[in-house]
Amino acid sequence: RLRLDDMCHIYSRRYLLKLTALEIFVASTRKNYFFHFASTSIHDVHSALISRRPARLVANPDWRRLHRHPSHAFRSADHTSLWVNHEISTFEYLMWLNTVSGRTYNDLTQYPVFPWVLADYTSPTLDLSRASTFRDLSKPMGALDAARLEFFKDRYAAFDDPDIPKFMYGSHYSHVGAVLYYLVRLEPFTSLARRVQGGRFDHADRLFHSVADTWANCLTDTSDLKELTPEWFYSTAFLTNHNHVDLGIRQNGVKLDDVVLPPYATSPQHFIALHMQALESEYVSQHLHLWIDLVFGDKQRGPAALEAHNVFFYLTYEGLVDIDAITDPVLQASMRAQIAHFGQTPSQLLREPHVARHIPDTLPPGGLVPLLLPHVHPIALVEFVSVTALLCLDTTGMLSMQKFTSPYKTATRQQALPAASTSSSSGALSPQRAGPSSGVDAILELVDRKPRRVLPDYAWLRGDFVWTAVGAAVASGGHPDGSVRCYAISDGAFLGSVLHHATRVTCLAQHRNTDLVCGSADGTISAWTMLPSSGWTSSLLDTLNIFKPTTKRIVVEPDYSPRQSYLGHASPITALAIRNDLDVVVSGSAERCLVHSMSTGALLVDLALPPRSTNVHAVAVCTVGWIVVSVSATSDTGGDRTLSTLRSYSLQGELLATTTSTELPVTKLVPFSRTAHVVAAGPMGANVVAVHSMMEVLPLTTVGVSSAALSVDEKVAILGLDVMPAQLLAIAMGI
Repeated sequence: RLRLDDMCHIYSRRYLLKLTALEIFVASTRKNYFFHFASTSIHDVHSALISRRPARLVANPDWRRLHRHPSHAFRSADHTSLWVNHEISTFEYLMWLNTVSGRTYNDLTQYPVFPWVLADYTSPTLDLSRASTFRDLSKPMGALDAARLEFFKDRYAAFDDPDIPKFMYGSHYSHVGAVLYYLVRLEPFTSLARRVQGGRFDHADRLFHSVADTWANCLTDTSDLKELTPEWFYSTAFLTNHNHVDLGIRQNGVKLDDVVLPPYATSPQHFIALHMQALESEYVSQHLHLWIDLVFGDKQRGPAALEAHNVFFYLTYEGLVDIDAITDPVLQASMRAQIAHFGQTPSQLLREPHVARHIPDTLPPGGLVPLLLPHVHPIALVEFVSVTALLCLDTTGMLSMQKFTSPYKTATRQQALPAASTSSSSGALSPQRAGPSSGVDAILELVDRKPRRVLPDYAWLRGDFVWTAVGAAVASGGHPDGSVRCYAISDGAFLGSVLHHATRVTCLAQHRNTDLVCGSADGTISAWTMLPSSGWTSSLLDTLNIFKPTTKRIVVEPDYSPRQSYLGHASPITALAIRNDLDVVVSGSAERCLVHSMSTGALLVDLALPPRSTNVHAVAVCTVGWIVVSVSATSDTGGDRTLSTLRSYSLQGELLATTTSTELPVTKLVPFSRTAHVVAAGPMGANVVAVHSMMEVLPLTTVGVSSAALSVDEKVAILGLDVMPAQLLAIAMGI
């Protein structure tokens, strides 16, 4: 059963090229559900839902206009401008394009489609500075090999049928077989692959065995044009046979097991990290619009598609056949099978060329700019509250807002590889080439010279406070009464407080301004929803308002109850991180580090810490689900020598990598969302670490750091130095 007020998105969906389905996205669990209606009109169902006025849907008029074509949703949304200006990642943008155009994880016949971005799967090292490393994104898969393209062109010219339009490709870049081919090692795809083959797997030589061999086959085989699935850019599970599935023996006598990786990848985690980095590279940024034109845009159909050698069998296109109008049951069944198994083209989102992504001003690698702030004490919290607004809050509760200037500018399309960040297969970051107009001098600008106090003058003397920014407010913990107090960023005004924990709140964490999680000295953790409340949904910001005299509505229990509570710690919470898109809360204390489901509160994993661990100092969750933990432990050689350890884990608790030093522990971890890196900072300074290996790939500073943040495009690190008077350091990282 789905709560009406928990529905945050609703889309009309095609099923076998007919508009007979709805997909509903649920906020609290981050899940989506696909409903196919055989007879009832989806518009009747949609009208019935909207008539109940679900709180999250009625606020957006687009969800009331289900009859409009997906191209309208594309034009009315701001995702394209966000991607063009580097405010969202390429992965996020591609997922949004897939969702809007009707692609969904819930339908194998319309699974999300991603491009092959690399063309090199055989070199011992991967050089992302060379254009030849990348696939030509201006061409469809069938046109990448000149010899094979001639075959398709000849077939197109020779084809003549009065009932079937001409086509170049009889197979498709996205179909059931392609999805099951890639994901055969994962359930439920393992069982589905068996079912498609009549209860057994296909021959082992035709199953997914090698990344390099699959790429080579997609280049040369006239019946193999498949692109990739999203899993290639965030999941290692499809590359390993964790379920020990018997996939058979190949003709060369080799038992099919894990996927054979390119020589430059030392592990599945390393390969996914490199693949993520390639997708977010500057080369792909400047050429992806050409691939979008082929799959979602103006070159999907018509003369432009023919000119681009992008013409598929007519039954793959929306609107070219009406199955219900076919009276012959045999022919109708045949066409249904064709549509279901041999691919469907996404809904066309635009009929003009997609705009190119803006080209960044090149920044000198390691170029740094110090900014002296009008604060006496070190900065405890530095955080971007918008693309250009940087919140700075010191250890005594003084707050100021400074300006960050984006390095991106509108420019014409460039066909050559820009002078951008580069990388090797080791994960090491290479210098950028600085252009004549390069410089980071204008990145930070002091605009707020009068910090305002968000704590009473005496309050900061009573203990250690913890902070986080949530929307237009800043939340504070550490108060003796166990409260969480909110202050307006604009003027520092006190908004109110919520008293839930019996002891002092020791940690605060938030993600995308939608959820606030609090950890306390008694080991308990609570989660609060930051979205507008709607009956059963608690909202911390609404809670602050309803207790004011001007509020007229009745106060009910959900108003002062957390969305969820998490148990399992017997000592104070010392580290906290959340990702609501992954539905996880990671918490650390002196004795353990736990992973909970954010929505249900269930304990998922108890991470294995080093022997003789004494404290967890910081935790972070990366986009792909990898968890990074900074922990101290007593040396096993005896004495009271303490070692500082950085460890990375999979979301299932598998230890991926670890590194140990005798330096002071890392106290701040800031994960990248576009690549598999994390900024590790603390009294010893700061550096950038590759998550798959836990090895340093870029040093940032050796000065002690009290706070850290990443710019929206993740090209610049902002470090609050542990010095007096307060000082920020902006460092161009060249990632």
